Amino acid sequence: GSGSSSVRPPRNKRDKVDAAMAWATACGLPAALLVGILLPVEARLEQGSLPTSENFREYAGKFCFDFKKIKDGGSKKPIVGEWDFTISGAVEEGLHDSRESEGPPCWGRCQTQGRFYLMAFDDQAHRWSKARAQWDDLTCEELHHISNWAEDLSGRLSKGRAYTQKITLTESIRPRFWYFAFVNCGAQVREPMSYSLHLRNTRMGFQEEFGVDRQNLIQVYATFWVLFGILAFLLFLSARQLNESFDWNVRSWPQIWLLQASAWCSATGCVFFLFHCLIYARNGRGEPMLAMTGTFCAAAGKCLIMLLLFSIARGWALLTSPGNQRQWNVIVGVLATIVAISMGCEYHGEYFHDTSTTYYLYESWPGLVILLLNFFLFAWCLVTMWGTFAAETCEEARGFYRFALVICLFFFISLPAMCVTASLISPWYRRQWAIGIELATRCAVTAALVHCLQPSRLNALSSARLMGDQIKFKDEDAVDDGLGDHMYEDNTPGDFNRVGVAE
Repeated sequence: GSGSSSVRPPRNKRDKVDAAMAWATACGLPAALLVGILLPVEARLEQGSLPTSENFREYAGKFCFDFKKIKDGGSKKPIVGEWDFTISGAVEEGLHDSRESEGPPCWGRCQTQGRFYLMAFDDQAHRWSKARAQWDDLTCEELHHISNWAEDLSGRLSKGRAYTQKITLTESIRPRFWYFAFVNCGAQVREPMSYSLHLRNTRMGFQEEFGVDRQNLIQVYATFWVLFGILAFLLFLSARQLNESFDWNVRSWPQIWLLQASAWCSATGCVFFLFHCLIYARNGRGEPMLAMTGTFCAAAGKCLIMLLLFSIARGWALLTSPGNQRQWNVIVGVLATIVAISMGCEYHGEYFHDTSTTYYLYESWPGLVILLLNFFLFAWCLVTMWGTFAAETCEEARGFYRFALVICLFFFISLPAMCVTASLISPWYRRQWAIGIELATRCAVTAALVHCLQPSRLNALSSARLMGDQIKFKDEDAVDDGLGDHMYEDNTPGDFNRVGVAE
């Protein structure tokens, strides 16, 4: 059984680490808000340098612009966004002629030969989708024809001076993704060129530097920072209660500090993403290293929950028993792969221009790999936990595993369910939906596990399990064959969820 300890255990190193993480997370939101107030405002910013060859096509970036419907009887389309670009360098217009063609490639007067352009395409199938699919096969004239807008820069840069221009955008049907590319059709580069491209949604106020697909992320991350922080604090109190009120400490229930580590990782990840979004709202680029760190923390939080579910299904012996080393290696390998893919996708998104028309992670092949790994872990964990549940004899313990099974189902099924529902949502809202649902699911699972692993429940469960074992021995009239000396010995809580399988 269990009893109250007469001597309070000393405060260990893990307690100090938990306290430090609590203070760091608690200070995150005020610091993030201060950063948001002090930084100067700029627009969504794409920057880069251009090749020096006479023929190149350089993708510059994409942005989702807002829209506003025209009022009944109105004729003037409202301005919803703008982009301005600055390009420096020097080019000399190449040779060209004034030929014409009734059809391809020019559909009239041929005008691209020997010139240098900035082109913009919207997300319609006959615009950017066609251009991207045939990027290396289309001629300059064909690209010019299917673009929504093109600006000839060869004459502007002939004197080697920087050129700046601002363009306003009207949109009245729906939000649209716009894609930008520099296309050199034979102009000679005299001085290396560099550019900056600023994009804004002028109707979105403080979030005008965000595309429609990224709006409201500041509110989302701030909300879940608070929720995960509360859960982490509750787990911190649970650990303290185990240390002070029972005759074992949190080390006897490693699942508690594993869940606590997951909650801290999730809360910290939200803080890093919140910093990134606030900086992004002010300078148009954010801080990529903050986004990378936030991605790592979020992936670590998810993987720790998966590891916790496996430890519930197989017992903590999964990590400590030499016989389980192979299974442990496989689980850690799969979880490490998920973290690595998530980090790689974030790195690619921050440091490389992505020309694809995918709108969030799980529409790409790395996302599909994560889904397959998720399904593999789900099947393995479900079979393992069901086997443990079926072998259990104590009714209180069966109730515990029944609740853990529900949590396992909810956690693993939520990801493919989110992907299915996201495919039914308009593309410009999918990223927000995916991020919000993933955070909500992780938060709900963490809260359910906090309820499942609260100290009073664990104490009662451990006592009930011990009584069940004693009754079982009495009913079977067990003879003393070496087990008798241990029949009434107090089980440690860490042995609870591996006894059922052993018996």
